[in-house]
Amino acid sequence: MRILGFSAHFWGFTWDFWQLSATGAGRLQLRSRGSFALLRELHAWEKHPGVLRVCRQLIQVLIGDEPEVGMENLLEVKVPEELERSLRAADEEEEEEERRWRKEQEEAQAERR
Repeated sequence: MRILGFSAHFWGFTWDFWQLSATGAGRLQLRSRGSFALLRELHAWEKHPGVLRVCRQLIQVLIGDEPEVGMENLLEVKVPEELERSLRAADEEEEEEERRWRKEQEEAQAERR
């Protein structure tokens, strides 16, 4: 099913990858099964900014160094307040880009009707 130019299936797929990447064991499984190549290909043809953002973040996690002992589960890591503010600002900027993209897609779709 296509929704506004992106596959809803792949949105769920990237979310599943994101959840797996939270733990060291999950990251090991993703790396050992060639997930990086799959994400790279998805990133190459996908147009939806939200899916692209998740792909970039997943690729960064998969190619990055493993966290220190005690920080293996990324969902439980305490992020310093200043860094969290900075990351939230970057997320808001990317979400705004996604809103603009969706609006453009909706307008283009309305013109075709």
